[in-house]
Amino acid sequence: MKEKRLAVSYMRYSSNKKSDNSIEFQRGIIKTYCLENNIEILEEYIDEQVTGQIETRDSFMRLVRDVHNQPKWNTIIIYDYSRLSRNLEHSINYSNDFEDLGVKIISVTQPYGDTNEGRFMRNMTFAQNEYYAKDCAKRISDSLTIRAKKGQHCGGKPPLGYDVSPEGRLVINEKEAVIVQEIFNMYEHGYSYSQIIEELTKKGYTNRNGKPFVKNSFTSILNQEKYTGTYVWNKVVSKDHHGRHNSHRYKDIDKQVRIEGGCPAIISPEQFKRVSDIMHKKYEHNAYQRTRHHYMLSNLKILKCAECGAYMIGARNNSRGKEYDVYFCPNRKAKKCSMPQIKAENLNKLVAGLMISAINKRDDLNEILKEARYNDEERRLQDRIRGKEISIANIVKALEVGFSIELMQRLETLKKEKASLEERYISCKNKSKDIALNNKAKLLKKLGKYFITSSDPDIKLFLKNNIECITIDHNDITIEYIA
Repeated sequence: MKEKRLAVSYMRYSSNKKSDNSIEFQRGIIKTYCLENNIEILEEYIDEQVTGQIETRDSFMRLVRDVHNQPKWNTIIIYDYSRLSRNLEHSINYSNDFEDLGVKIISVTQPYGDTNEGRFMRNMTFAQNEYYAKDCAKRISDSLTIRAKKGQHCGGKPPLGYDVSPEGRLVINEKEAVIVQEIFNMYEHGYSYSQIIEELTKKGYTNRNGKPFVKNSFTSILNQEKYTGTYVWNKVVSKDHHGRHNSHRYKDIDKQVRIEGGCPAIISPEQFKRVSDIMHKKYEHNAYQRTRHHYMLSNLKILKCAECGAYMIGARNNSRGKEYDVYFCPNRKAKKCSMPQIKAENLNKLVAGLMISAINKRDDLNEILKEARYNDEERRLQDRIRGKEISIANIVKALEVGFSIELMQRLETLKKEKASLEERYISCKNKSKDIALNNKAKLLKKLGKYFITSSDPDIKLFLKNNIECITIDHNDITIEYIA
């Protein structure tokens, strides 16, 4: 009797419905083929509910790895070539790669063979599969575009704060809308994601799945333009050839569907703009911190080389496994200057100390400390009071639409919280006159460290406005102040 051929099968289906191409159907056809051709299936590789246009399918990637590990089988059985991929480039590359490694692909329903004609037919089928996938995607997109232009929801879960009406339009979910408003208010008033989660949890708010909010929840909420009443669809760029989305990249405006007043508003366009600006500034600041090291006196055009007159810059050195920061003359590397580098730590401490001594002698010390944000309890309380006022106004608007016991209870709670904050603010304001005297040494010490470590533009501006020039000589440092 002829020895059985060892093989594995690969099956893929992009839906969870049973049809003529379901996993069960494919398995039955493959099993019959293997019985008729004396083939033994050692393992099944299955990807369910995933499109063939995506390359990085879990089971398919595992199959690729196994092919490269010299398996004891030398054949892959598939129902048809569209199961392998619906991307022409991927189909050709993987089939050629498998063949080079001595592994043959057999399509049960498309047995083209290994002749030149068979290879031509196989590659034509690959191209047809890609065309079908793209054509199908276009028809679906066209259908959704028609719905979107009517202001109708285009599938999936609606954003938090909305439900979908029987007519397919977004309508406000009053309970969830209050949560959305509070998230925007808190973020605008300086709450971190962790603090927002803490406040929402205290009030018993959960996401629509009944689970606590997590940090990842807020980016999509705070970027959701529908909350302003503008219905937006097709905003984010399409998936790449790996099936990945970049939610921070947007299509051109003319390729988006945008309908002013296409859905009910939960927040004002003005607040959305303010929050967007805050998020953008934080993103830029974090990107700056990730890519650049902070040097207290760099890029201010005040740190000068006495020998050649060039402005010195900061750099990080490594000696015997230890890293440290220095300031150096850029002309030294070009051998146009002999000025040695100077340790940044020592110079930073010297300049910060002199700045603090000068500040300590000023009559407006209290105001400086407030501007440096070390006496900012009043500001935080004012922001929180304003946040409560906005929340109260939003609930009053919601009550005008329809009465709710829960909203009334929430309104009373907010009024009590606002009254408590106002009492704390008055008390804090009465004490603020003496805060600089009582905590002067501690606050000045913190301010000194802040000068050295902070990339805050206000601190940079303060140094620039108070120091005319710092001249570094071989054995001397001269500091000139602005009168």
